[in-house]
Amino acid sequence: MPRPAPPPESLALTTLRRARGLTGAQLADLTGMTKGKLSRYEMGTDVLHREKLDELASAMGYDPADVDSVIFGILGATTRPGKVPRSPVDPTPDERRRFRRVLGRLAQAEREGLEAQFVQHLRDSRAKRDRSNAEDLVQLLMEEPEPRARQKLVESSRKFHNWAVAEGLSSESAKAAADSATVALEIARLAMRVSELAPGDPEWKQRLEGYVWLFIANAMRVSGDLPSADQAFAKASLMWEAGFSADPGLLAEWRLPDLMSALRRAQGRYEEALALHERALFLAPSEVKGRIFLKKALTLEQMGQHELALPVLRDAVHLVDGLDDPRLLTVLRFDLIVVLCGLGRFEEAEAGLDEVSAMTTALGNELDLVRLVWLRGRINAGLARDQEAEAALEQVRQAFRHRGIVYDFAKVTLELAVLYRSRGRLEEVKTLARQTLWVFQDQGVHAEAEKALRLFCEAVEEERLTVEFARRLLRYLEKMQGSSGVCFAEV
Repeated sequence: MPRPAPPPESLALTTLRRARGLTGAQLADLTGMTKGKLSRYEMGTDVLHREKLDELASAMGYDPADVDSVIFGILGATTRPGKVPRSPVDPTPDERRRFRRVLGRLAQAEREGLEAQFVQHLRDSRAKRDRSNAEDLVQLLMEEPEPRARQKLVESSRKFHNWAVAEGLSSESAKAAADSATVALEIARLAMRVSELAPGDPEWKQRLEGYVWLFIANAMRVSGDLPSADQAFAKASLMWEAGFSADPGLLAEWRLPDLMSALRRAQGRYEEALALHERALFLAPSEVKGRIFLKKALTLEQMGQHELALPVLRDAVHLVDGLDDPRLLTVLRFDLIVVLCGLGRFEEAEAGLDEVSAMTTALGNELDLVRLVWLRGRINAGLARDQEAEAALEQVRQAFRHRGIVYDFAKVTLELAVLYRSRGRLEEVKTLARQTLWVFQDQGVHAEAEKALRLFCEAVEEERLTVEFARRLLRYLEKMQGSSGVCFAEV
């Protein structure tokens, strides 16, 4: 007569031990119990409570969920229904076996699905907690005006050593890039130090540091150091991909194509930039798509494709109208007017100018106000209001010179030259050319741009400057700004 089967807990212990390739003696040594006691547990002569089973399983590297799975399988294999149907409509034993197989698979799938939901819920709640804490910590750092003091705070307190602080500082770097590349780079490097100090396994650390490198690269791009930015983006991409398996979607994947698209645009690699815009739009949440559409429109503007940029900008306006981001909405409406000017639709551009003026004034950014005057000067020039256009463009020209903004100074100079030359005011064009010579005195202008400006000065002095040639130079500088890969002959 066969011996009664041990209880499911005893059978589970034996199964888990053998699955690890352990003998009874080895498991007894591992857990600090006698071999005899372990044997009695497995035979079922000593009662093995679930708490003790979980303890022994943990010593072998198992979780309680693993124990559940084994016990479930044992119960399914050892519990049998009656052999004979009790009524004509009852299932046969074979049908019951099929039911049990299906139910077993369903139960396993359900357990795995519920586990995945629990895990994701835990991740979401912890991410929310970390980001909430980081918001206050990042604000504390940003309120400190001295970079060295910020660095000291990060080094001296472990509360800053958190992935969400690095993420928050990266976002602050992106915001700062609109006003100061130097500040943006300092904040991005502080974020890198935080990511180095933050805990995590090696793959996660690579993912986090790769993310921060994106913002270091972006700050370098804004500063005009395109070769260094290219190298930094390459490093960011490698580290980002190396840590892919450790990231459950915590860090924004759309940031990589979005930030890299700006570099490709600055390099004059417009088709690559457009492809990256599309990739970013595919990955990004709805609340940031308006900003990405704005960047796509800027790429199209620099390609000279104003007719394609216009509907993109209008799509972007619809996306950001409900957002609490007055600067973004102002920039979008400002760029709409720029594109209308590029299309020669100056009456439409002027119709929207009062609204944009009010929005720009409310923001109070000094350089934005200078560009607003520039935009008004362009519209006046397009509407043949020479006196108003001349006054506005000259004001903007002096403002750019005072700030050392070389490319914009050169562009507005050429716009004035077009205005003067089209009216036959050649002597005033010569004065403009002579006043442009400061650009060549170690102002960091790329060699090709300098060559184009010298051609302008020479053409003026030799009295062979035409309106078309001046406009061609202007189109070239608009493409050249921030780009090291465009030759004047290509434009």
